[in-house]
Amino acid sequence: MTLRVRSAVRKTAFFFGLLILSFLVSGTSSVQALEERELKAMEAEILAQQKKLTGGKISTSDDEDVRKEVETLQKELLLTPKRRRIRLGGDFDMTYDTNADREALGADREEGDSFFHLNPIVQFDLSGKRTDLRTELHAGHTYSVKRPEIDTSNIEGTVRFGRKFNRLTFSLNDRLNRDAIRVQGMDDKRIRWDTSHRSSLNYELGKKFSFNLENDYSRQDFPHENFDQDSTYTFRLDPNFFYQVTPKTRLSAGYRWGFSRIRQKTTDNATHEFRVGYFGKLTPKSSISGDIGVNIQTPEAAEATRSRQLQWNVGYIWQATPKTSLRVLYSNSIQRSIVDALGTAGTNELIKTTTHTLSDTLSVSFRFRMNRKISTQFSFDGSHSKIRTSTDDDPLARTRTFTFPFQVAIDYDLAKWIRLRFTYTFRYQLGNEALDDHRAHTWFVGSNLSF
Repeated sequence: MTLRVRSAVRKTAFFFGLLILSFLVSGTSSVQALEERELKAMEAEILAQQKKLTGGKISTSDDEDVRKEVETLQKELLLTPKRRRIRLGGDFDMTYDTNADREALGADREEGDSFFHLNPIVQFDLSGKRTDLRTELHAGHTYSVKRPEIDTSNIEGTVRFGRKFNRLTFSLNDRLNRDAIRVQGMDDKRIRWDTSHRSSLNYELGKKFSFNLENDYSRQDFPHENFDQDSTYTFRLDPNFFYQVTPKTRLSAGYRWGFSRIRQKTTDNATHEFRVGYFGKLTPKSSISGDIGVNIQTPEAAEATRSRQLQWNVGYIWQATPKTSLRVLYSNSIQRSIVDALGTAGTNELIKTTTHTLSDTLSVSFRFRMNRKISTQFSFDGSHSKIRTSTDDDPLARTRTFTFPFQVAIDYDLAKWIRLRFTYTFRYQLGNEALDDHRAHTWFVGSNLSF
């Protein structure tokens, strides 16, 4: 009886083994058949397009070109990495700053500090052919070696959704973040909740016209009673029109409307902004862009700021080689703001403060990729700010600052799942007052993991 049972078990196992093997073979053959059908469909489509362009006449050289193009497509399909539905990883870095508090030059209190940042990440990708659906979860913590009272921790969740239709593209980005910051002299941490909802709608009106509509709603809430008066929320609506004058030239025009609210209602305001822009290719390797805008901020509270700002930007990009690029950006802004503040205690007199601000920034970035694993970047961001303030008590007060940060960064792809980054930054600032002058050296070492 036992021999019969064993024999039956062997026969059953052998039968199931053959069945599984047949499924595997059939599955492999079906995948191969599907790839062959896709390649044949691509080849037929390419031939149809060529017949349409040549009036139905295709030479032997055209057949050879089609065969080469199909082989190229096949190689690209084989080299395309498979989509990973779940990714685990994170950012882990260490920063050392020689002047963490930005103390003045020669100050006795100037002191360096080290910061360690841990940010593990979990990503889920549920996208399809025409739908983009991804979600991320971060849990970060920043440690200070010498000043643990400024340690921060946060938990952040993000959901991204996108869908492309015939002429319409829609995207949505929702973010929820919780920050916990230690406050000196308090046992409890300062908790802040950040929520933001961003959506974008792009529609092609024709071959040369397109319309883009963006809106952004963000909110900051402080559940702790000592800070709940700082809770704010903002809203922004940004429609833009684009006109493709030539294949190398594009014009844009946009309007932005938004408002900001705070629980105390002291700085409630509304904003209107008008902007026009230009983009054009000078050569096959270089392009230039520019825009100019006017920003008007109107107060909705007695102590809110009234301001008028004119800002313009000019940028230049030169892609010298596939491995070398140069970017230059210059921006300039002129702003006039007026604030009405209450005078000394016991009086209801409003003191008007007028501030004229002139600021400009020059950014230069040079990037060079040595090989597939190593790339370097040199950047310089020089900024200048000139502020003139006049009040009833002080008719003229001027301040001026110059800031010269310089940075060198090296990225090294150690493996497919890990990237290393080394950065050195030198920051130097000068101002009218001696307390405005400071300098700092910052070293950064970090890694990005992705499995």
